[in-house]
Amino acid sequence: MLLSAAQIEQIAASHPFYTHLGTNTASKQRRAIRLARRSIKVFISRFRRLLAKASAQAGLDMRPEKILVSEPTDLLNITAYRLALPCEFAHVNGSSMG
Repeated sequence: MLLSAAQIEQIAASHPFYTHLGTNTASKQRRAIRLARRSIKVFISRFRRLLAKASAQAGLDMRPEKILVSEPTDLLNITAYRLALPCEFAHVNGSSMG
C-alpha cells in the first residue's frame, strides 16, 4: 500500500504508540508527540541507512531503496512510500514457496 508522508503523519498521530508516548515519564508535564511530514522524510532516510547496515551485517545483498520504495504520485511534488520486502516462505520439511 502506498502512503504519502502526510498519510503516515496522520496514522502516527492516531496510533496508540505515539499518543501514549511519554506517559510513564517522571515529569508531571506531558508533552504531545507530533510527527511532522518533514520528520517522516528524515525517518525514511534513516530507516534506509539502517536497512543497509543490517543487510550488510547479515551478508545479504539487498538495496534499501528496493525494500522501502519511493514512488512519485500524480499529485505535484508528492512522493508515496511502500514496503516491498522480498521474501521466501520455507516450510519445516524444507520445501519452499516463493
